[in-house]
Amino acid sequence: MVKRGSDSVGRSRVMASIHDQIGRVVETLAARCTALGCAVWQVSGDPPRVSGLVAPPGTERWLESDLVTRHVTEAAARSVDSGNQAPTTIFPGAWLIPLATGDPRQTTTNLMVLAFDGDDLHDADLEPYCTVAGMSVEEARLALTPMTRRRQPSPHDLQRMLRWTISDLMQTSLDARAIDEFSEKLIQSYEESNFLYRLARLLKWSASPAVTIEMSCHQIYEIMPFDWVVARFIDDTSVKELAGKLIVAGQLPCDAETFDQYTSSLMTGWSPSDWTTLLAPNNSDLAALSGGEVVAEPITNDNRVVGLLLAGGKQGNDLEVGSHETQFFDASADFLGVFHENLSRFEEQKSMFLGTLQALTASIDAKDEYTCGHSERVALLGSQLAAAIGLDAGQVEQVRIAGLVHDVGKIGIAESVLSKPGKLTQEEFAQIKQHPVIGHQILKDIPPLAAMLPGVLYHHERWDGRGYPEGLGGENIPLYGRLLAYADTFDAMSSTRAYRPAMPREKVLAELRSCAGSQFDPAMSEAFANLDFRPYDGMVDRHSATSACAA
Repeated sequence: MVKRGSDSVGRSRVMASIHDQIGRVVETLAARCTALGCAVWQVSGDPPRVSGLVAPPGTERWLESDLVTRHVTEAAARSVDSGNQAPTTIFPGAWLIPLATGDPRQTTTNLMVLAFDGDDLHDADLEPYCTVAGMSVEEARLALTPMTRRRQPSPHDLQRMLRWTISDLMQTSLDARAIDEFSEKLIQSYEESNFLYRLARLLKWSASPAVTIEMSCHQIYEIMPFDWVVARFIDDTSVKELAGKLIVAGQLPCDAETFDQYTSSLMTGWSPSDWTTLLAPNNSDLAALSGGEVVAEPITNDNRVVGLLLAGGKQGNDLEVGSHETQFFDASADFLGVFHENLSRFEEQKSMFLGTLQALTASIDAKDEYTCGHSERVALLGSQLAAAIGLDAGQVEQVRIAGLVHDVGKIGIAESVLSKPGKLTQEEFAQIKQHPVIGHQILKDIPPLAAMLPGVLYHHERWDGRGYPEGLGGENIPLYGRLLAYADTFDAMSSTRAYRPAMPREKVLAELRSCAGSQFDPAMSEAFANLDFRPYDGMVDRHSATSACAA
């Protein structure tokens, strides 16, 4: 992990928080001083200036006079210049007590407190102060009565008590702040822990991988104080749906194309062992662009970096990324890595499963030199038609697989019947009519194929009820069966068979249209006629060029 540099904005926010805290302490202390019969001035600047008088009601006129103000200012200057924080007297019975409200190790005067002793004040010469204030001596003594007490503590004792009060107030403020921060961190920790629990459940969801990752990023964005959260996957990941994906929650610091270039360079040549999980502006172009630290956690699969989980633009009082935040992103990236690994294993198993099905159907098609590639072509046309009528991606894939295995039952039909060049006898045709049932029997105990079985069993049913094996009609024929009926018949009519040559495309489509409502679902007729047959033609050429299946 890189060493984090200082952040001037973060320091300024901390200083502002401390300043507010001291301001609250001064306000509380001033109120307590006036309750004790003391006047308080705030001291600031160099040379010191006094302002913000807080005093018992009725005393302001005397205390704000030029002569009193000059005494307070001179006393403040002496305490600052000499560093002597001892109380000083301006006349018998009137004491000025300097107080520091900041760091107790410093001697900076922040407040000046005026306290009177009633016995001494009774004999004091107030005439010069009264003249300046425009008051008579009697008016002044009457006005200052709330500030005069007998048996007042000595100025030194009063200063110690006020210092203790400041210390207690500062500590109370610090404790309150610490409790607030602890509460915030406790809430944040709960939200983070709860998210990781929900993430573990979310990654078991059956939605598409990209949608699942997008939801994860948005949930991280909602609970973490960052402007943006991003998941970026490498281009050659084994999970095809995530390959090259840039999934964003929040507002990126630049356009998506530029950002993608930065993330691509991060993933090039780095292994999990030497990964830098915290990027600083002084050593990362992406962090410099973001204007602050960027979390960059690797998403790994089998110790290979397959993606990145990134976050930047941290908000709040502390703009530096903390260790608990990097730990949270590390845990989240681990979850996403396990999710990717599970998906990768599933993709491998799916690929192996489909490969086995294709090998099986290819071997069946190869039993008859005239049907080479038939099942693969039916799978293509069936999936195209399924998409054309608005089925979702999952259903389209199910139709494709159903097309691959729709003739698997021919494995139980004698080759002499399948390859007979002439017209079939009734007994032979009865055998042929059993292949949907045989195929269904073969596949029914394979759980992943359960949704595809209706396409296998019913692809030879007719809309008018004259098909087989059960004579179903209309919408009683399962949807996948109606879809594959179009694809199967089109390929059969478009292919050269032992008993006739291939028919021209226009004639095939015309025949399908004429049979809509009798043999085929009429609602699908136009959708099928408008398919793009170029992929089909390419597949026909490929199958024809395969020497093992050449006609």
